[in-house]
Amino acid sequence: MITAPLNQIKPGLFPIYQPDNPPHMKISSETIQKRTGKALEEWAGIINESGLGDAPHKDIASYLYENFDLDGWWSQEITVLFEQSANRRILGQTAGNDFQLGVSKIFNCNARSVWNLISSPMGMQYILGEKKRLNDIRDVSGLSKTGIEYQVTTLLSGSHFRMKWKKAGWNNYSILQIRVTPKSGNKAVLTVHQEKLADSDVRNNLKTCWTGMMHELEKLIGNY
Repeated sequence: MITAPLNQIKPGLFPIYQPDNPPHMKISSETIQKRTGKALEEWAGIINESGLGDAPHKDIASYLYENFDLDGWWSQEITVLFEQSANRRILGQTAGNDFQLGVSKIFNCNARSVWNLISSPMGMQYILGEKKRLNDIRDVSGLSKTGIEYQVTTLLSGSHFRMKWKKAGWNNYSILQIRVTPKSGNKAVLTVHQEKLADSDVRNNLKTCWTGMMHELEKLIGNY
């Protein structure tokens, strides 16, 4: 289903100012909130939701610098603090001992075009393994030809949808959420977040698949 040359996908697409001495001093929660407009917990949620929770330091800092009102210093500092707090569990493991993942990609087109693609039969084939229009499976349970069981539980057209999603052979459903977020400069971010995964191998395999989907969709976006 995924044909993108994954071994050619390179991280770190966002250039960023790199200080000679990366920040490492302890900063109070109050200072972080005042200077950045968000608490560290909020920044951690943003990083995880973007799919960069396990990315290299440079990629996280670049994402913050390019997408939020942070200078190079604060982008570095938030990244350091996030990394320090994220080393408590196995990569991708939640407090409930299941696993989750996140993948995101910026598209050089408006959010409507990205939504039209991901919700079309061409886009949904990467999610279900067969071509179905998102609106046609709203509020119904289904089983695709490839053995994927699904049920769309939330759908806000133009923004996001959430579904129960289970591959053949799985004991339990995962929760899959896909969101399209508009950005300035006629750009949009497509985000995939999946939780309640059984183990790290399942997580890593699916993250590879969703990353491949992003790059395949980028090739098709001009038609939408």
